[in-house]
Amino acid sequence: MKIIPLGLAAFLLFSPLTAHAEQVPTLSGQSAVVMDGTTGDILFTKEEDVKRYPASLTKLMTAILLLEHKKPDDLLTASRLAASQEPTNISLRAGEKMTAKDALYALLLHSANDVAVMVAENVAGSVSKFADMMNAKAKALGMKNTHFVTPNGLHNPNHYSTAKDLAILTRAALQYPQIKEALHTKTYTMKRSYDPKELKNQNRLLFEDPETYWGGKSGFTDQAGTCLTEVANENGILLIAVTLKTTLEGAYDDIEKLVAYGYTQYDTFTLRKGQSLIEYPAPSGFTPQMMYTADGFQTIYPRTAPIEKQVELKPWNGPVPAGTEMGTLTIIQDGKVLKKIPLVVQQPITSNKTSPVSGTIVILLLTTLMMVRMRSAFRKKPLPQEMRESLPG
Repeated sequence: MKIIPLGLAAFLLFSPLTAHAEQVPTLSGQSAVVMDGTTGDILFTKEEDVKRYPASLTKLMTAILLLEHKKPDDLLTASRLAASQEPTNISLRAGEKMTAKDALYALLLHSANDVAVMVAENVAGSVSKFADMMNAKAKALGMKNTHFVTPNGLHNPNHYSTAKDLAILTRAALQYPQIKEALHTKTYTMKRSYDPKELKNQNRLLFEDPETYWGGKSGFTDQAGTCLTEVANENGILLIAVTLKTTLEGAYDDIEKLVAYGYTQYDTFTLRKGQSLIEYPAPSGFTPQMMYTADGFQTIYPRTAPIEKQVELKPWNGPVPAGTEMGTLTIIQDGKVLKKIPLVVQQPITSNKTSPVSGTIVILLLTTLMMVRMRSAFRKKPLPQEMRESLPG
């Protein structure tokens, strides 16, 4: 087959995903990142590698280690140290028992500092040993500028991370279905024997715009300011936005700007069934015909990995009837074949002139037909009376 790269011929098949202006957002947060949640590609950064205090965004790592070492129905026991943690907390009592599932929701919906310490002690035996586990996991995830000391994010000068690392952590957390479900849960009732407690998700955007925002994790200390990581999911595109060291209102405003900007970094590719694409180059003496797509296709793709198109033409083999497949359109993105679409001609490709041989054949056929008709007419014509009477016998 002959392969033709398809460029300008398919230019009109592309359109921006959104109508947002491509203006770099002005943010109140001192550090920020927008990441493609599927690929991990970074779409926007602001001081993404500067070390900041992560506050309760730390609890995403605590949740990951909880799930890696405990089953949902495993019981955890609160120590005096856990029960003594300052707010935000759920007022744990020393000796109180709780399932790992309840602990997960207390971490992610209520951001309970006391539950975070309880998790650390029950998973690793002590807070310091749990911090070692946190740092080992951070290294394994590629969080290059992060160091954990506490399981809850309460201030410690040696407890820090970056916007980029926290986006990596958020993306890793989404690989755990229990975390993903918890982040998207608006309310959850803990089964405490003496005081059942209803937890409400603290993520404002989950309530205000659930069509766009899946969930996230917020945090605050005096030293960290307000920190927020948010997961957006629109048109099948997963974005992770992080802003650090700002105010409460500033954090949510930043996230909305970051997500809006992130979606401008994508385009749509649309191909309709029956869309004319390219003319089949028939040889001299034959009328070229346009090839049409036998199927449609649509995808959304990041501009960092644009779509490529190739057309493969089938070899010429004489006149072509209408509806014949004469080529294939291959759609490629980032080296991966997304779709192969047959290309067909809707009109036959026929000769546009009469050859001497075919002309001679037509003349012979017409002459023969005339002779047959004349002979038939002659046989059917009756003889005159006088000729019949003169015949012998």
